[in-house]
Amino acid sequence: MVMMRAAASLSLLGLLAGCLARPSVEVPRLRVAGGGDANPLTFYWQAALLTADDRFFCGGSIIDELWILTSGQCVDPFTEFHVAVGSPKMPDGHREPGKQTFVTQERYLHPQYDMMYLDNDIGLLKLPSKIKFTFFISAVQLPTYSMAKEDLTGNVATVSGWGKTSDESTVSQVLKYTDLTILSNQQCEIMYGSTMIGSKLCLFANNGNSICQGDSGGALVIEKRGGLPGEVIQIGISSFVSEEGCTVMMPQGFTRVSSFLEYIEQTTGIIIAD
Repeated sequence: MVMMRAAASLSLLGLLAGCLARPSVEVPRLRVAGGGDANPLTFYWQAALLTADDRFFCGGSIIDELWILTSGQCVDPFTEFHVAVGSPKMPDGHREPGKQTFVTQERYLHPQYDMMYLDNDIGLLKLPSKIKFTFFISAVQLPTYSMAKEDLTGNVATVSGWGKTSDESTVSQVLKYTDLTILSNQQCEIMYGSTMIGSKLCLFANNGNSICQGDSGGALVIEKRGGLPGEVIQIGISSFVSEEGCTVMMPQGFTRVSSFLEYIEQTTGIIIAD
């Protein structure tokens, strides 16, 4: 049975060592290994999370003018977050046209977040002031409650992030993206065992592309059925890869957003459609 590694960066890689009855997961803050450079117009929801000294460690998604959706592993270790939106370049402390930055200490970690198995791997950040939406910056659509019942197996989804592009590399200086195919959780149970509960999604790329350290918290999106060209819905949050690494042709794990709509609605006040 294959163990999991979280997709967080910085010093969190050692937090999930060891295993209990279920295989443990290594929390790499995801990276998109082998992906292409992202168009900022396409990934308008992308947010970057940085430490107080401007070290990048996680991704996130804009879901409202005041709210960033990310993974629990990204929210858990820190009390202050620097949030950058509006630029495909690796965020740093420098000014850049179009980039907006915020500092917040208002974080919301799911009360049942499990660091060992990455169950309920979801968190929220509230910004101190509203994001100014532009052509390059806007909110991604969330699933409806009815989508919680949908079988997404076989659909192609897209993930983006600044994470590593190989197990040996540093984080990417440019936002990357790749397409992944959604597998059934039963297929992933063969590798990850009972950790693949219904509130997680399992995806795989035949071309070897993957999320990795630094990509955690980033959005997994699919095209909206019946929507306009380019209109997408966030169905997942980057969570984990195989403990064997990001380039070993193994499925990757994501938090299933539709399993946490009530949590998001109650925490943020955002009205989610039925």
